[in-house]
Amino acid sequence: MLGFRKRQSSIEGVLRFRLLLSLLIVLGITLVLINVFSRELTRNYVLSRLEHDAESLIAALEPDTSGKLVLEGLRIPNIYRRAFSGHYYQITLPDQVLRSRSLWDLELPSQLLNKTLIPPDTLIEDQLLLTLKMDVRLNGQAVSVWIAEDIHPLAHDTRRFNLSVMLFLLIAFALLWWLQGRSLRQSFRFFEQLRQRVQSLHQGNTESTGFSPPREIKPLSDEINRLVDQLGQRTERSRNALGNFAHELKRPLQQLNIQKKELTEEQQQKMTEALNQIQYLLDRELKRARIAGRCLPGQTFFPLEDLPPLIEVLKRIYPDINFTCDMPTPHKLTDGINIDRDDLLELLGNLLDNAAKYAVGQVKLTLKYQPDNSQPDVILIIEDDGTGVSEESRKQLTERGNKLDESVAGHGLGLSICQSIVQSYQGELKFDHSALGGLKVTAFLKS
Repeated sequence: MLGFRKRQSSIEGVLRFRLLLSLLIVLGITLVLINVFSRELTRNYVLSRLEHDAESLIAALEPDTSGKLVLEGLRIPNIYRRAFSGHYYQITLPDQVLRSRSLWDLELPSQLLNKTLIPPDTLIEDQLLLTLKMDVRLNGQAVSVWIAEDIHPLAHDTRRFNLSVMLFLLIAFALLWWLQGRSLRQSFRFFEQLRQRVQSLHQGNTESTGFSPPREIKPLSDEINRLVDQLGQRTERSRNALGNFAHELKRPLQQLNIQKKELTEEQQQKMTEALNQIQYLLDRELKRARIAGRCLPGQTFFPLEDLPPLIEVLKRIYPDINFTCDMPTPHKLTDGINIDRDDLLELLGNLLDNAAKYAVGQVKLTLKYQPDNSQPDVILIIEDDGTGVSEESRKQLTERGNKLDESVAGHGLGLSICQSIVQSYQGELKFDHSALGGLKVTAFLKS
């Protein structure tokens, strides 16, 4: 049995979840790396520029005639001359401190001189300062150069760049997610075609559908086709062999009937009982073969098409019995019942044959079909107007389950076969008293 009642996970859903998780991980790592590297790139770029400006300031320090270091103003970039321009420096010499005009009259606290990053509003409003400090000796004097640059505009541009990249990645992620889902649906479309092919075989259509499966599932498709073909051939051979065997036994039985006349009266009586029982079993198997007709493995049962021939065969076998059939409205049965045709015909054939054998003049078949209900999908009710079966006997029939004895008088013949068929569809057989006066047999089946 390939199916399970428990909830099963979808292969497509699992694959999509795993691919989604992979895309999210890649997207997250990419965003983190872009954010880190963009900040690091900006920082390194500004630091390299600060280092260049610091070296330029050191180069601009020249001793005067007294040996005192002075800063040549012509070699200082103009950006350090504008107040709060975002570019600042402070040079600490042994006997003096030189500050850029851009600092205006700000005094730099000593605790800020060793900081690499000065947040906004700490020193200058709305400016994020990246600083660099260089200590050198020039003409035997210790020189400390502190230089800073406002990187707030660059940080703003970096954030805008990161947001742009994030937006692009999100759009690309959504597009990849959509393409991934479409690709998976197209890939799994072959399984849907395979399911339709199996369903077509289940309905008895053995003609080619032009289905060309991909290489990965072609062995599965070929194996299903091979098993279905073998099953149909074996079933048809078995039924044909059974019918032929029953026909071939008729001749030996006729010879035994002729030869029994040579026996004593008591022996003739015993022989007659044995031969009648054999003859009955042969006639029953021949009737079953006629009822089942041609074997089409997995063919769907269509009540409007399959029941009339069955009733017609039974009428010819039992001309004195009136068979009536109560079915749902035709539009509910257009697509047929999803139960194997041969199984249902054999089940109905046995039950109707049993009912007709012990009926006085009427057998009624009621078929109920409710595929959208939580109850059993198919309910078959067979009633007759015979003498019926006592309540005690009905309990015995029910208790014996699928080991029902075919030798039980009344309605016992063929019930073991019926029980096996019903149980194969997760159903059950119930026996009750019929309003017609005889036995009422109800078969519950799940399609």
